[in-house]
Parts: sequence; C-alpha cells; structure tokens
Amino acid sequence: MVKVNHSRSQRHRISSSELPRTQPAASKTAVAKSTSAKDARQVDGQDSEALARHLKLTGASERAPSSARRVDRPGARARIDLRDWQPGQLKQTFRDDIARSFELLKRLPPAVTFFGGARIKPDDPYYALAQEIGRQLATAGIPPRTGGGPGIMTAVPEGYKAGPSTPLPDAIAFHPLVAGFSEQASADDHRTQAFNILLPHEQKLNNVIDVAEEIALFPYRKCALYENVRGLVTFPGGFGTLDELFEVWSRGARGRHRDPMAVVGSEFWRPLLGAVEQVAVEQRGLVSRDHWALMKVADRPQQILQHLADAEGVRGFETDPDLAAEQMTREIGQAIEVLDRLPPAVTFIGGRRLSPSAEECRVAADAARLLTEAGVATRVGGISAVAGAVVSGARAADAGVEVQGFVVKREDGDRQLAGVHVHLAVDELITHKELIGRRSRALVALPGGLGTLSELFSVLCQVQTGMLEKVPIVLVGKSYWQPIFDAIRQQLLEGPRQTIAAKDLDLVTITDDPQVIARVVADAGGRST
Repeated sequence: MVKVNHSRSQRHRISSSELPRTQPAASKTAVAKSTSAKDARQVDGQDSEALARHLKLTGASERAPSSARRVDRPGARARIDLRDWQPGQLKQTFRDDIARSFELLKRLPPAVTFFGGARIKPDDPYYALAQEIGRQLATAGIPPRTGGGPGIMTAVPEGYKAGPSTPLPDAIAFHPLVAGFSEQASADDHRTQAFNILLPHEQKLNNVIDVAEEIALFPYRKCALYENVRGLVTFPGGFGTLDELFEVWSRGARGRHRDPMAVVGSEFWRPLLGAVEQVAVEQRGLVSRDHWALMKVADRPQQILQHLADAEGVRGFETDPDLAAEQMTREIGQAIEVLDRLPPAVTFIGGRRLSPSAEECRVAADAARLLTEAGVATRVGGISAVAGAVVSGARAADAGVEVQGFVVKREDGDRQLAGVHVHLAVDELITHKELIGRRSRALVALPGGLGTLSELFSVLCQVQTGMLEKVPIVLVGKSYWQPIFDAIRQQLLEGPRQTIAAKDLDLVTITDDPQVIARVVADAGGRST
C-alpha cells in the first residue's frame, strides 16, 4: 500500500421496443433559440395506444456483441471502439485505465490541473493568458497538468517551460506541501504532466509535456486529471470542458474534495453561468448559494494564483491511492456485470431538490407510462422526486413493473422507494455515472443542479466524440433548459471560438410533452451503448 504523508511543511512563498433491439438512427432534433420546431415533431392527435404500437413495432432482434474494433496509429496505443455493448472489453479497458492512472499519479507531486478547449488557437487572447499563468506557476515551482492535447492543453505547459515569470507580490504565498502527498513522489519534480486520450481531433500528445499516460476512455481520464491536485482551473472550451467543469464542481459541492476551483474569462463564462445561476439557483433553488460560490470567475493571472494560494485544507490524494484504485476497479466491474444482466432502459435524471409537484415530474410520469406500455424499461439514479414520478407513471401502465435503480451510498443510504429495484449501491460517483449512462436507450434529464449538469454533459461529451453511440438526449422543462442552451449556442457555437459544431446541438431535444419523449425514443430505434 502506498504511504501518504499527511503532514505540512514550511510555508512556501513564491515571488512571481423495449427498444433494446434496433439499429440507431441519427437524431433529427436540434436545440434552437425557440423550441417550436421541436414540438412540431410530436404526433399530432395520436393517442397513447397508437404511440405504444409504434414503439413496439420499432424493434428487431437483439444482436450478439461484436469484438472491439482497434484502429492502429503510429506511435500510439490503439484506440478501442466500445460504442457497442461489449462488457468484457469494457471492464478490462476500465481496469487498465484505473491502473495506469494511479500508477503514474502516485509518482507525481500534486499539480494544478487546467481544463480548456482543444480548439483555442495560438492567436487567441486566452492562449496567451494560459501561457502567462504557466509562467507564473513556474515561478511558484508548481507543475501544471492538462489533457495533453492542443489549445489550452498546450498553452499552459508551454508557458511553464518558458518561465519563470516576473516576481509576484509577496502577498501571494502558497500553503506548504499539501496533505495526501505520496511518498513515491518528490516535491522537486517540476515536470509538466498530462493524461491524454485519443480523439479524432486530439490524437497526439503535444511536445511540451514531460511525463504522460494515455487513457482509453473518458471517465478515469477525468479522474486522473482531478485527483492528486492543488487546484482546478477551467478555460473556455466545448462540451468536453463543460463535462470536466461540472464534474469537479459537483464533486466539490458533495464534499469529495476541497481543491480551489476557478473559471478563466468572464466574457466567455458569465453568459452561460449566468443562465445556470438564474434558473438553478435563483428560480428553482436546485443549487445552494454556498455551492455556487465554490467556483471563482477570474480574468487575470494574479487573481487565479491568489485564489489557489489562499485555499485552506487542500489535499493531494483525498484517500490512499491504492485503496481508491482498488475500490474503483471493484465497483466498475460490479456495475458492468449488473448492467449486462438487465435490459437496456430509458434513464431519467434530475435534481434531488426538485419538488414532487414540479410540472416536469408530471411530464416524466406520463412519459414513463407511455414507455412502459410499449415494454420499454426505465431507470433512475437515486431515490428522489424524479424516481417517484417515474415509478408512478410506470405502475400506471403495469402495476407489477419495477424501475431499475442505482444509488450513491453517501446520498441515498438505505432509503427505499416502492417500485424501484436498487440493483447496486456504490460509493464512487464515476461508477454511478457509468451506471446511469451505459446501456441506456435514452437519457431524459429533468431540471437539476450541479450533479445533473455533470451527468448530462458526461453523456453529451462521449456521444459527441464517438465514445458512446448516439442515443436520444431529452431535456424536460423548456423554462429551465432553454436559457442554458441558448447561452451555449451563443458562446460555444456562435461566438468567435466555435468550440462546438452546429451538429453537436442536434444531439438534444427540449420539450414539455411526454409524447415527444416517447416519439424521440421510438425514432432512434432503441439503440443503447
């Protein structure tokens, strides 16, 4: 077992149906500034019985799993295509990712991790800002960690290796070496760090990374980026960056880490985060003010360095890395085995603070009824108002049906809900996200807070990058989701950086109509991943 040093050294000062059986169909829906076109796609005048017949007729024989496809690239480990459900390959790939991640992490000192878009060009002001922050980290002697690709992932280590910067004010002083420091690591190790992943637009490790590991799939690559750190900084980016941002923010809100967090670039972030704050914090109370305040918005390097330096209670490894890796490996293996025994399902997610009387819960109940009438299984990720609505609708169609349930032990404990069969309770949030995302016929998201946003963008990112096959992603509640996705369109698509493509917004449907949900599932043919 790796020994972890929990002591502090001297203060270091710096001076610088079912539908489980059919072929996939590309989503024909798009998020627009108005959702009127979406609602026009529903079946006007079609009753529930007719819709159920349509759902049942979309099925075909379930195919046997095929072997994983590998695409060889010179100088890189072959990419594994696991979009089809291949439990054996998936389990082994996750095990390998966990082992590789932690073996390297144990040998590295805590770093500051930077998330940000691969499409940020060298002539972008944010690229220069990232370089300057890298130079100032060099003055501090604290290494940066990135995903190892282009854009921001190159700019920060590039600046770090060109540094140090001019001296910083004496007021900016980092706390001593953080607790949770592995004895296999050295505080004098100032190499740039990366955990890379092979993607069509991000295939090569950049040339300013000193030590790196290649990870096959997203879940544990993200873990490798945010574990054993002393700060998390997010620059502008696309769906992948939003996935990373909301995952670390959600983990911080749930008490899984105390690392300081910041987003860089108020011009980019305030419209998007302002929309989330308005609907999730101010209007619906789905995110507390304290949790919202965990993320700092900054524009200047010294603001960011000061925020990182002032943080109290920061640890490298949150728990012993060997124990963490062992638990992750065990849980993800159990999760895949459970999913392999269950029929694919339509997964419903949403905020734990959502009221049972919310209109979106009524929509979810009606959608669950339509799906159950068609023989389509449903799934929930916790014991909440969302689960209650899904059970209510499903049992209105079939009094004996059970909804698949996967819960997080710390949050759900021993709570139970009649009609929900809890197949697995897990400790790791990464495992839980895989349980609700894998083997899904569709993802249906009701209004929710940081956890719901994390789950949503995790699926969106993996579908966008081809790591998951396309499945319907339906957002229930126009008044909640439309302002958020209007801001995404404005900043990520129509803004000067274009960190997503127009087709990426075609992945989601926003609606208040349960028949639209059932129709989108039927049109997609029920493919799961």
